[in-house]
Amino acid sequence: MKIQDQINYVNNSLSIIKSKVKAVFGVNLNIDEINLSAPTKHNSFYSSYVIDAEQEVARVVDRLTDQLQRQNIIKNVDTLDDWDDAKRFLDFVVDKLQKY
Repeated sequence: MKIQDQINYVNNSLSIIKSKVKAVFGVNLNIDEINLSAPTKHNSFYSSYVIDAEQEVARVVDRLTDQLQRQNIIKNVDTLDDWDDAKRFLDFVVDKLQKY
């Protein structure tokens, strides 16, 4: 999955999660979506973009985990080491909230 696809996936999942949590639990999650644009050339700017994207994905997932745990919507979460872990976590939360 390309970096921009990962960002879009996180943003879409976050949007679903925020709206479901608001509808079901009446709780507003205070998490900003990732707003990064890929550079047009693969140079040092692209390397910086990749690093920024990874950090932003980690930031969003960490804040989401923290806020969901504080609201007792989810229990303890294992450490999320890479993109696959983050994707599995987002899928888990979306699936769990869809059951409400």
